Amino acid sequence: MRRRLQRTAPRAHPAPLVGARRPETQIKRAREQALREKRERKQEKKDARAAARAAGETPAWEEECAADIATPDLVPDEDPSPAG
Repeated sequence: MRRRLQRTAPRAHPAPLVGARRPETQIKRAREQALREKRERKQEKKDARAAARAAGETPAWEEECAADIATPDLVPDEDPSPAG
């Protein structure tokens, strides 16, 4: 026996070719986009620092670090005499 194909009335809106997006998918996509942008900003900073070093400039954070190392008086001295 052959089955007859059932014909249905044409739909007003055809079925979408792509599935509906879930809220979780949108959140995941937004998180991935934020991470991608963060990585790009970090790479831009690294490139800028490398260019500054190549030009012979000292970045500000290195100057601050050198100033901290050069001022040992900020660290309190230990009392060499025994308590007692």
